[in-house]
Amino acid sequence: MALESEKERLAGELKEYKVRAHALLKRRDTELSSVRDVSAVRGLEEKVKQLEGQLATALKGRAAAEAAAAEAAEAAAAAEAEAERRASEAEAVHAEVLQRFEKQAAAARASADEVREHGHDAASPLVARKMRAPAAAVWRGLVAAESSDSGGWVGVPSLTFD
Repeated sequence: MALESEKERLAGELKEYKVRAHALLKRRDTELSSVRDVSAVRGLEEKVKQLEGQLATALKGRAAAEAAAAEAAEAAAAAEAEAERRASEAEAVHAEVLQRFEKQAAAARASADEVREHGHDAASPLVARKMRAPAAAVWRGLVAAESSDSGGWVGVPSLTFD
């Protein structure tokens, strides 16, 4: 009996030992699993830091691109305004030249009508002077306007009769 009670006691202790060992193994597996999770989390945190750095770089690039786009839009608006201004100046000069040309052409027609009316010879000095003067003034004004150094119609000399 003493042997059997000793046997039962040892069997109970063995059973308790197995339970404790099993619990320790489970706890160790849980700890290993959490260590693996922690290292995975650390790896993920490192990747997140890298991605945040890339995002910061991309945002800086975006801000620079937006600033460049805004600057380009301002430059385009200024260029468009300058083109509009030059176009309106050109239209004004064109209208002035056309108006003067019309006046001088009318004067030349009137001179031609006067010559025809009075029967002057086409070869006479009076006819030649009356026919050439308005036409020459128109021609000088147009040539001066086209050869302007500024590239536009600004500074066109006024057209005058000889």
